[in-house]
Amino acid sequence: MKEKKELPLIFATDENYAPFFAAAAASVLANVSEEYDCTFYLLNAGLEASCMEKLESFFEGRAKLVPVDVKEKLAACADALHLRDYYTATTYYRFFIPDLFPDIGKCLYLDCDILVRGDISKLYETELGPDNWLGAVTDDIVSTNPLFSLYSLIVLGVQPKDYINAGILVMDLDALRRIDVEKQFLRLAKKRRLPVAQDQDYLNLIAKGHILNIGHEWNYTPVPLRWESEEETDPMLVHFKMNYKPWHYRDIPYEDEFWRHAAKTPFIGLLRDMLSDYGEEDMERDARQAEALEDLAGSEVCDIAGISPAGIR
Repeated sequence: MKEKKELPLIFATDENYAPFFAAAAASVLANVSEEYDCTFYLLNAGLEASCMEKLESFFEGRAKLVPVDVKEKLAACADALHLRDYYTATTYYRFFIPDLFPDIGKCLYLDCDILVRGDISKLYETELGPDNWLGAVTDDIVSTNPLFSLYSLIVLGVQPKDYINAGILVMDLDALRRIDVEKQFLRLAKKRRLPVAQDQDYLNLIAKGHILNIGHEWNYTPVPLRWESEEETDPMLVHFKMNYKPWHYRDIPYEDEFWRHAAKTPFIGLLRDMLSDYGEEDMERDARQAEALEDLAGSEVCDIAGISPAGIR
């Protein structure tokens, strides 16, 4: 029998995102090639015993689950991590990956709020080339929103078409260790605050010119955004980012597939309760946060460009 290859998949979660992680893992395992054995490395700063028991029960007999405690990493750099509203320290964990896994040369980093519809090993097999440290997908919300596009161009100096979403990454860990990406991030974060997309902004700045742009079918936002050259697609990976989450809103594209995989996990009751309990006040808060994020991007643009807010609306 041919020996299977290992597929290292790295996720980061806290207590709140553990149910989405389990559903994402179920979708990965339903579609991955039989040539691979998946190892799910779960970066966390401590999960309740009951949560870990549920995760372990789900993974038993399915795949290898390896919890990785990052509390020491967080304590060492807490003064550099800028947080706001719904962002938590979890979003910065991806900068720790090269140092945490010295024996792994290449991996996938995946956000928890995803649905995998294709064989994830195909993404892992992406050849990055000698000069690229990451493979990622252009962020479609940034590319199609005029204010976020201006923010990317003026504040970060990154063309909107080159600004990537950091939720799905093919990572050349050997290359990222050579440049000491964690040290670069911490040095930059202490010098300059980037409040809009936080870790994602830093990653775009640090890796500029060293990112392979992957087809957007591997990081598809379920919202009617359209690229000028885009044809209808059959996404391999759906990313429920921003306010497009089927556990909060109904009539989200691909929600039926999400719920089918979520039903395989011990968290299905909790996820259903999330949807039924999410009311008008929650949705209004989401809308306010989305508007506030645009305003924040606009404010940053005005500060850098020396123009009034009226000039960019």
